[in-house]
Amino acid sequence: MIWWLEFRRVLFRSCEYLPIYFIKQNFGENYVAYYGFCLLLIGKPIGIISYSFSQIFYKRFTENKVVGSYIIKIFGISFALAFIIITFFAIFKNNLSSTFNNWVNSFTIFIPVLIMFLFRFISSCLSSSIYVAGKQKSFFLNELLKLLILFFPLYIFSGNITFVNLVNIYCATSCFVFTLRTFYYLKLINDKRLLFIRN
Repeated sequence: MIWWLEFRRVLFRSCEYLPIYFIKQNFGENYVAYYGFCLLLIGKPIGIISYSFSQIFYKRFTENKVVGSYIIKIFGISFALAFIIITFFAIFKNNLSSTFNNWVNSFTIFIPVLIMFLFRFISSCLSSSIYVAGKQKSFFLNELLKLLILFFPLYIFSGNITFVNLVNIYCATSCFVFTLRTFYYLKLINDKRLLFIRN
């Protein structure tokens, strides 16, 4: 097993567990369940779409085809997903809250978690550019940087804020990290001359 790949997996799991750890320490296991339920509602459907698009990108990268138009489509799809999900949530919020009465706290963090997953969706779709550019080791550095960026705001503010604000801080920091990654992936794509057709 390549060392950086194994460490990357450890760092990835650490980043995923980080908000759970701080939520459990500050608010208890019930709030961990609220957070997990919200992740399940939003993350699963977006994850399926993200995987499908990442496979399309990887195929086009390996065939040295220009992907600029596909990237534009990804941004369009992310906005469409946001509009559809937020509209659905706004229409059926009361019904959902009454149906999942014990999970009402999950809906208080719905919007920030949704926005985080949309940023993650864009970044994940472009992540296969790393393989084509031969920069696989940067996965390890990316996860390490993400862990550090996510840890310090949570560590500094935890204990003095509410559950909703803690999740907001985590989601905002995650969006910042995914934005940095997206620009990095776009740079790799541009360096391979696969972003747009050039004269």
